[in-house]
Amino acid sequence: DNIRANCLCPGWTRTLMAEREMQAAAELAGTSMEQEFAALSQRISLRRMATPAEMANCVYFLASEQASFITGAVLVADGGGRVPASARGF
Repeated sequence: DNIRANCLCPGWTRTLMAEREMQAAAELAGTSMEQEFAALSQRISLRRMATPAEMANCVYFLASEQASFITGAVLVADGGGRVPASARGF
């Protein structure tokens, strides 16, 4: 039937949901939401969170003709967040 099925596994993305989570973490830690975002970003290889547009671009690619021979794939778009710290050199 020429149906393709792929999966996007996003990492931390700066959304309202992420802001709610960071606000809750900040309240527990006695810090600010921005301090929590900064601390989290330091644990990501690219040292930042994704934007919603970056996640949308991943989905757009998987749905595009450029990915016409890709099916059954899992695209991890997490800025290196799942890479073990020992492999990151810090």
